[in-house]
Amino acid sequence: MMEAVQDYEAAVRYYKEAFALEPVQADVWYFINNNLGFSLNTLGRFAEGEKYCRKALEVDPSRHNAHKNLGIALAGQGAYAEAAKCFVRATQANAADPRASHLLRGLLRDHPELEFGFGDAAESCQKAVQSVGKKVEQLKPVVHRGWQKRLILLCSRLRSWIQKVSGRRSG
Repeated sequence: MMEAVQDYEAAVRYYKEAFALEPVQADVWYFINNNLGFSLNTLGRFAEGEKYCRKALEVDPSRHNAHKNLGIALAGQGAYAEAAKCFVRATQANAADPRASHLLRGLLRDHPELEFGFGDAAESCQKAVQSVGKKVEQLKPVVHRGWQKRLILLCSRLRSWIQKVSGRRSG
């Protein structure tokens, strides 16, 4: 399988061009700003990326990705405590996405001076991610294939037939 080529310079150009389209919907503005911030962060242009992540949060502060991307931009500029706060907010907004929690743990590992202020928050984030992960696992549908699927369908048809026959006798 061919690996996708990721051209973040082109992405930056296209997202900046998208501003000229003046989208009407707020979620479109959110995605343009957030994705532009992400692309700039990926290129190591953290100060510029920060600006667009902040704009994305102005549009919709409830979205976890913009908090996570803002944290990446801030960490890239050496604002580690502010980055940690963003990673905590991102995890609080969506614990089903473990990336912000992982980034927070990595930040604390690389900057132990943050442990006092964010150690408990990191532990809470990790527990939230694990809890949601377990719940997601429990809610996954069971998919049967092959002979198991045929057996289940046969049993279901048999139950339906028995109910019909039982209903005729009692009526």
